[in-house]
Amino acid sequence: MTDPMAASTINPELGARNLLLSCVGMKPGDRVLIVAEDPQERHYDRQVPACVEKVARELGAAVSLIEAALPDKVGDLPDGLVEQMSRVDHTVFLSRLADHARFLPMPGTATKTICYALNETLLGSPYSTVPHALMSTLHRKLETELDQAEHWRITCPLGTDAEGTFEWKGDEDEDFTFGLFPVTTFKPVPCTTMRGKIALAHWLIPGGKAHYTPAFLPIGQPVTAHVEHGRLTQIEGDEADVAPIRAHCDMVAETFGIDRDFVHSWHLGLNPHTFYDGQASDDLERWGAVSFASPRYLHFHTCGEYAPGEIAWSVFDPTVTIDGTAYWENGEFVWLKRPDNAALIAEYPGADCLYAMRRDIGVDF
Repeated sequence: MTDPMAASTINPELGARNLLLSCVGMKPGDRVLIVAEDPQERHYDRQVPACVEKVARELGAAVSLIEAALPDKVGDLPDGLVEQMSRVDHTVFLSRLADHARFLPMPGTATKTICYALNETLLGSPYSTVPHALMSTLHRKLETELDQAEHWRITCPLGTDAEGTFEWKGDEDEDFTFGLFPVTTFKPVPCTTMRGKIALAHWLIPGGKAHYTPAFLPIGQPVTAHVEHGRLTQIEGDEADVAPIRAHCDMVAETFGIDRDFVHSWHLGLNPHTFYDGQASDDLERWGAVSFASPRYLHFHTCGEYAPGEIAWSVFDPTVTIDGTAYWENGEFVWLKRPDNAALIAEYPGADCLYAMRRDIGVDF
């Protein structure tokens, strides 16, 4: 079995090939637009777009790389970007600009892909190099099973214990209008029938792109959010910890004129090789762009009757049962080990590294 920590496994160009060929579907002669960050930004390492550009050219693409500044508000795009996208066959975003663009209607038939490999280590590790075709097959297989399931339950070591039924509405994919690389998570599960309690620890973070201040709220000691019929009914804990949470939720709800207590949906990560170098608390926005792909991290979309909502609740090392069977157990994606899934994984040489998941996601427990 391949050691996921071995330096010899780090091959950024292999990750770039996986992105361009297996995810984007690029062919020789295709026109590819790479949208990178403004040089003043520090979300993506500069080497990542350079590596993707190099590999795309070597594969025979006609490549344009632009560096675009982030707009002031969600829904705005830099002048001329949509026109540039309309003139190519594929657009690859290596920029948080994708968090703005993914909510907008985009004309034309060109593919649009968001890459979440923020540095060459992520791009060159199994996080990005496990064959995208395999991960996509597993992803579709899981979603088919969830579509047919009836009941879910979530527990965690801090005391989370919540359950509900699968009440699909048909619009769960509206947050995923772009292709995602690598495979990260699945369509969010509606919380219409949810009841139980969620242990909130570490922080509250924005559900999507941060566009209110303060956007991140540290939580001192864990508190418990009680939910009935998909609505927050009570936050229980030391008042010194609870009061700032109430005030933060009130502020966000009043800012946008939304339902503070609405709990919309949840999902968690599918990529066992998700990791984060450094501490999450140093840059929660950057951490969140990677960590949501980890099986150790489940989050709820709350505060607003839409995904991803304006406030995310974080749950770590969850056990998730579907119709009584554990799919995730203490933060491990054990569904992958089921014989039918193991047989799929065995068809791809070296993909058994999926069983040796990484647990270093930048959070001290």
